[in-house]
Amino acid sequence: MTYLFKFLGYFILSFIILSLPFQEERVFDWIYDTTIPQTKKIIKNFKNDALENIKKGKSLGKKYLLNIEPEQIEDQVSRSNSAVQGYIQAELEPLEEYTAEEKAILKKILEEPVKE
Repeated sequence: MTYLFKFLGYFILSFIILSLPFQEERVFDWIYDTTIPQTKKIIKNFKNDALENIKKGKSLGKKYLLNIEPEQIEDQVSRSNSAVQGYIQAELEPLEEYTAEEKAILKKILEEPVKE
């Protein structure tokens, strides 16, 4: 609460000081007339620098974006080489041939009852 009263007091004091007449005009008007030419130069320079930096940024952005854009290549996969077709064929065909002895062992393993 004291902060609010201090702020209000300082605001009123600065308003009174800036409203005092000085050389037939208010202090605020005298300060404004004195500083406006320099302020306009500063704002103009800042604006020009900002616009120049924006142009540089745009050109750099375009340069980087154009360098990463991939070439348009048509990708054609024949049906026999597609992943789904290859998967189906792999499921149907064994990876290697089994000997008669290996087939007998596998058949014996599959026919044994499961022990729980």
